[in-house]
Amino acid sequence: MKVQNDIEVAYQNLSQSQRLIEAYQAGVLEDARTTFSILEKAYQKGGVTLIDLLDAARTSRTILQNYLEALFEYQRNLFLLEQAAGQDIL
Repeated sequence: MKVQNDIEVAYQNLSQSQRLIEAYQAGVLEDARTTFSILEKAYQKGGVTLIDLLDAARTSRTILQNYLEALFEYQRNLFLLEQAAGQDIL
């Protein structure tokens, strides 16, 4: 019973990790890059302040960092599921 529970919990965690990665890949990463690019061009033309540009850069980097952490968590959760199941999953 404990093994089954461990597998179910590990599978749920893996599924959540996968959904988070899919959300990032569905547009969150690209939106952050695009926003920064637009603000960078606007800054060069005097349309936004340096603070606005730095905020956009920080936000873009934070989103990228969070995405990389989500990828790590996915791999970790995959490992934990494989460990609980006693075999390779993918």
